[in-house]
Amino acid sequence: MKRYRVLAIGAAMCFAGLVAACGDDATEPTPTPAPTLTAVSPDQGSALGGTQLTLTGTNFVSGATVRVGGTAATQVTVVSATSITCTTPAGTTGVVDVSVTTSGGTATLQDAFTYNPPPTLTGVAPGNGTSLGGTALTLTGTGFTANAAGTNTVTVGGAACTGVNTASDTQITCTSPAGTAGAADVAVSNANGSAILTGGFTYNPLPTITTVGPDAVGAVSGGMHHTITGTGFVANAAGTNTVTIGGNPCTNPVTVDDTTITCDSPAAVAAGATTLVVANDNGAASSAFTYFDPIWGAEGGACTPTLADCTFFVIDPASGNAYTIGAIGFGVTGMFYTGGTLWGMTSGPAGPFNLITIDPMTGVGTFVAPTNDAGAVNYPFRDVTFDNVAGWPFGTTPCELRSFSSSGLVNPAVGPVPNCRPGGGIAQDAAGANIYFIVANTAPLYTVNTSTGVFTPGTVLSGGILNGNITGAGFHSGTLYAVEGDSGAGNRQLHSVDTATSIMTAVGPALPSWTSAIVSPTR
Repeated sequence: MKRYRVLAIGAAMCFAGLVAACGDDATEPTPTPAPTLTAVSPDQGSALGGTQLTLTGTNFVSGATVRVGGTAATQVTVVSATSITCTTPAGTTGVVDVSVTTSGGTATLQDAFTYNPPPTLTGVAPGNGTSLGGTALTLTGTGFTANAAGTNTVTVGGAACTGVNTASDTQITCTSPAGTAGAADVAVSNANGSAILTGGFTYNPLPTITTVGPDAVGAVSGGMHHTITGTGFVANAAGTNTVTIGGNPCTNPVTVDDTTITCDSPAAVAAGATTLVVANDNGAASSAFTYFDPIWGAEGGACTPTLADCTFFVIDPASGNAYTIGAIGFGVTGMFYTGGTLWGMTSGPAGPFNLITIDPMTGVGTFVAPTNDAGAVNYPFRDVTFDNVAGWPFGTTPCELRSFSSSGLVNPAVGPVPNCRPGGGIAQDAAGANIYFIVANTAPLYTVNTSTGVFTPGTVLSGGILNGNITGAGFHSGTLYAVEGDSGAGNRQLHSVDTATSIMTAVGPALPSWTSAIVSPTR
């Protein structure tokens, strides 16, 4: 019995000794206090995540974690015992809880954060426009201002629109950037996310020019009829086409179809290379074009079906090609140009012999006055090219050299004309020093004294390719030109004439069938 009592006492003493030995150092560690969460700012953000949050509460310690709607936030930083920052994860649209967990426990703030829906994009108008950019667009959808959407940006095909204006929660306007022809995606982005309308806008191709007829040339005097072929003149909401040459608008433009436009060339200041441009709502296309100083030509005599169908045309001296401007309304036997006005002599239809003016842009002749000639001169007023309003008529019964006035008054004969035959031409050079009469390939080239009416023969002409009759003559840029004709077949050929040797050289293809007069504004 004693033995056990001693052991009990010893054990009690040992326990007492241990306690005494531990003293205050043997007390338990103090537990971490539980966190509290009182606020989350901002209280809303994109459902795509990425919103920077600041959480306010107490007892925040290092190692704390944050959950938004049950999903872990990222970039959690314990700023202090009362503040934490973090970045929201992606979530589902709607209200969610936010929680903070530390070693001391978890604090949850119910309905503390709202995931906002991203914007939607349902329409873009218009649905197409030029690839050069600049189309005014209207975008429709939702979420452009609601739910703290912030600033909206718009892209088309990945390039930023300019002039973006958020008109309302459902409408944005902007101006399209330049792009590549074809369908492009349109996207709207703001603080709540992005919306994409796949293929929402189509960049229309620019128009193209394939050919400019005829020959991509025009007379400095204007009025030539041109046919332009290409693409994009109608399709893809091209709108109205404008055509310019050298920056000046063509007249009478007509869009025939998507591949064809016709117009009349404007007058130009000078000959030379320039550019023809077709422009419409989808952009512009350009093509090389050349202006030439023309020789003007007119038909007379046997035009069909009537003399009123005789044509006025321009000749490119470099190629000899003739291009019709329009019907004169008269059969013209001679022309001259002075004071900016083109004058013509005619044998109908308003009377036997008349003085007219001719519009080089349209070819239309306008009756001015009848002449006082009684009709004895069969081929009156043939091919005159003088600076002053005076001319030199020729006839066959007999041939005479006479002058006339702008009122149509025919003055008395100056003198007889030798070797005369129907037709013929008279021409004066630019200086007015030399006047030539040319009647046939087999006759001499005459110089003319207008004071005495004396014709002095030179070397006999050669080089003609038809029957030798000359129906018209005129100087152009210092060179004498003559029209050789075959009245029986109605053929006409332009020749240059060397005044020193009287050699004729054919220029270009055949002229209009009944060419009877030529003159140039640039002698």
